[in-house]
Amino acid sequence: MHCLRPHTIFDLLDENEKLATIPLPGKHSLTSMLERAILTALVKLGRPETIFEFGTYIGETTTLLALNSKATVFTVDLDEITAKTPLDDFEKKNFATGRQGEKMFHGLAEAGRIKELHGDSTTMDLSRFTGQIDFILIDGGHHIDVVASDTEQAFKMLRGGKRGFIVWHDYKNPRYEITGFLDRLSRDIALYHVEETTYVFYCTVPSDLKAITTWETGGRHTT
Repeated sequence: MHCLRPHTIFDLLDENEKLATIPLPGKHSLTSMLERAILTALVKLGRPETIFEFGTYIGETTTLLALNSKATVFTVDLDEITAKTPLDDFEKKNFATGRQGEKMFHGLAEAGRIKELHGDSTTMDLSRFTGQIDFILIDGGHHIDVVASDTEQAFKMLRGGKRGFIVWHDYKNPRYEITGFLDRLSRDIALYHVEETTYVFYCTVPSDLKAITTWETGGRHTT
């Protein structure tokens, strides 16, 4: 696993790309301001035409992605009826309180570019997105089987021929098994952890990133 300091991501942006619109965290937010800034920087670097998000929740990252790109944003979230995969305690609580229905982007001008999908991502037919998506955020179900399935789907979706990103949330979150999964995946492909965040990402054109990698897990320096 390669590691990057946050400022090195920001430094890749052109000066005119460093202005951004970032929703402020609320009571039920799950991402820090730094994480929001990193996600914004990555989507600006990718300049995607299409975005796919696994896990809408209350739509904060959905809104952020739409506000800082011109892309069509597809976002999929479970509904309680079609859920076939194991739910963690957090997901059960969301359904119990009705929080899944609250979406930040409802009523915004950008909502016209946001396409909501409802269902279980592990059983849905997502074949129409194969090779069609430029930027993918994986932050849905956190059971290891769900993460593995969403990751497999993400690599099928990713469009070739331009800079594309897959981003995972909750790396190093002790509540989930995502850390081990991504560490194992990093043995086969180049993955980058942004320090001080729980984001890991894959880039189809990593040449810009090799020069700014600070170190790899295990302490071996690469610069």
